[in-house]
Amino acid sequence: MRTVSDEEIRRRWSELRAEAERTGIRVHAEGEPDLVVLPSEEYERYRKLVAEKLIDMTDRIGAEALRRGLTEEMLDELLADES
Repeated sequence: MRTVSDEEIRRRWSELRAEAERTGIRVHAEGEPDLVVLPSEEYERYRKLVAEKLIDMTDRIGAEALRRGLTEEMLDELLADES
């Protein structure tokens, strides 16, 4: 994946868009990473992967909480505590 400046992406968008659709492009602003332009299919695949990992992590945390004896009622009390 190539990295370009924000100025370059503004000047050459129509040309760089085709490249972004194939491989994605990193955009830096003022020398710092700013954003990534990806094909929409790649973005959706990434979102799905992140969602699956989040669900897996919350399932593991929930199982560990149950193993340690945390009940739904105890969790509700902890979350309701304003302090």
